[in-house]
Amino acid sequence: MVLKKSLLVSAVIILMSACGGGGTGDSKLENKSKEKQPPMYGNEGTGSSILDKNKTYDFVEYRFSSKVLKDDKTAVTHLKDFLYDENLKDWKKHLQVDVSFKDDKMANVINSYSSGFEDEDAKIDYKQIIKENGKETSTIKEDKIISYDEDLEEESERTTIFKRKIKVGDIIFEENVDGEKYACVLSNHFDKVSLKEKVKEYLNKDISMDKTYTDILEMSCEGAGEKHHNFIAKNTGFVFGTTIEDDEYSYSYIEKTDFYDK
Repeated sequence: MVLKKSLLVSAVIILMSACGGGGTGDSKLENKSKEKQPPMYGNEGTGSSILDKNKTYDFVEYRFSSKVLKDDKTAVTHLKDFLYDENLKDWKKHLQVDVSFKDDKMANVINSYSSGFEDEDAKIDYKQIIKENGKETSTIKEDKIISYDEDLEEESERTTIFKRKIKVGDIIFEENVDGEKYACVLSNHFDKVSLKEKVKEYLNKDISMDKTYTDILEMSCEGAGEKHHNFIAKNTGFVFGTTIEDDEYSYSYIEKTDFYDK
């Protein structure tokens, strides 16, 4: 996705992420985040964009990989997750792996699974991830995406409905999380955008590495004590995102995606 990663990253490679990134509710900005408040939407801020607020985007084309949708491949995505440690003044690294593929019986359904690893160099068996983790099922309709997420570890279930045809400023989805409203808005489209610049803009942190992406939608998500910015690429899905949760700062990006025949 994102979105929370559990929503965007796991299908998308979902929302969050989604988006991912990711993975696979969210936002209150604390004092540190108030040092520089980004616009809710518009072509301000870092990145290259000629913004057309009247243009309609098909969320399906950005949320899911075209190789999954059109070529019927299984996508195994490695997501690097970085959490800032205030004591060490450095980033702690983790690995999240998302697996997604088209359902064997229903062509409009994408199944997604996600698992986290403390060792960023862990050897991955994606078939084992499918066996051991709950499934997120995304059903693609003409006007919406219905996402049903089964979390085996938390023993919980949730259904989220995403608006499919969207313009800048539209609410993509909203829900209640522990009694608080959580919503994601399509806040921007970029012809080109930099991971390094967005981490600096939204988290006020400098990172040494950089990645540049093209044809990107930005989703700004807020609620339930968290704030997310998820960036999703056309025909790819979630590529990177930033998160502020209370006093914790993190960002994540897609390191690689491998595709396998089903």
